[in-house]
Amino acid sequence: YYGKNDKLSSRIILSFMVGNHNYGLSLKRGDGTFLLTPVLGALAQHSGSVNFYGDMNLIVHEFSHPYCNPLIDAHWTSIENKANEIYEKVGSIMASNAYGIVSMMYETLVRASTIRYMMSHNMEDLAEQTTTNEVMGGFIMVRKLVETLEKFEDCMNEMLLHLLFKGSMLVFGLLGRVCSAFRGFCRRHKKRAPNLFFTPSWTPCFLLFCLAVSVLGLCGA
Repeated sequence: YYGKNDKLSSRIILSFMVGNHNYGLSLKRGDGTFLLTPVLGALAQHSGSVNFYGDMNLIVHEFSHPYCNPLIDAHWTSIENKANEIYEKVGSIMASNAYGIVSMMYETLVRASTIRYMMSHNMEDLAEQTTTNEVMGGFIMVRKLVETLEKFEDCMNEMLLHLLFKGSMLVFGLLGRVCSAFRGFCRRHKKRAPNLFFTPSWTPCFLLFCLAVSVLGLCGA
């Protein structure tokens, strides 16, 4: 969901020392790479045994913190006033979960991103249920933020498709110029140029190929 990053590696730490709390931690190594190490203490007792009850939602949530928290930090001055307004409305709920103003905004973006991850992996029903639960739990911006993220993703996809299409057309035009230059070279040297490209039968096929490459590139992105 966040894109490919060769500088990231990850591992989950299951801890019996933090109760039922969870932490989205990360470590920056000396070589510039990052190690994502969420600590999961999602513990529950059943018949005298202690078990971890974390699910995919929890794992995605904790792995999202290293991506989302720096975004909040980088733009804090522009969102601080709005964050204070929101905290005035839900501060008592946030305080009961040990969330201050900044950590509330961390959690809001992480929870909205987790829901968008669900939606992008065909879990719409779970996403809607989770959105409702988050709003009821005091994260009143989550639904609007999920909608905003969806619009942003759609805009980025349209932009990427446009760029891929223009790139394909550029390749098409350059190849046409190469073929034209090659034919001119053959005429000047009185040799017959092989008619392999841009005949009436090949041109539509090549255009379809360029479109297919664009669409596949978009899907891969």
